[in-house]
Amino acid sequence: MLAIAVPLVFLHVRYQPSLAVPLGATLKLQDVAVLAVVIAAVVSAVRSGIDPLRSSRWVWAATFLFLAWIVAATFYPLLSTRTYAWRTHAVTAVEFGLYALLAPAVP
Repeated sequence: MLAIAVPLVFLHVRYQPSLAVPLGATLKLQDVAVLAVVIAAVVSAVRSGIDPLRSSRWVWAATFLFLAWIVAATFYPLLSTRTYAWRTHAVTAVEFGLYALLAPAVP
């Protein structure tokens, strides 16, 4: 599944089919490919366990803290009085999280 998804991730967005979804987001083929890899990884983790991931738990903790920072940075500008396109940035934050799931999916 990963071997199929990697070329799609690096394919330029102009050459990919896309679908408009609510909140002004666009679902691209590369997003579907990454979701397929993550689903396959979850199925594999349920079948065989997550022991290969245990030895690098500090790396995963740092990754989750970084993603939490991205989510916080997406929403804290709402506290100001200026206009802010938070929906666009929320979609970007979700995509960061989605691509971050590729790392634990490999082992």
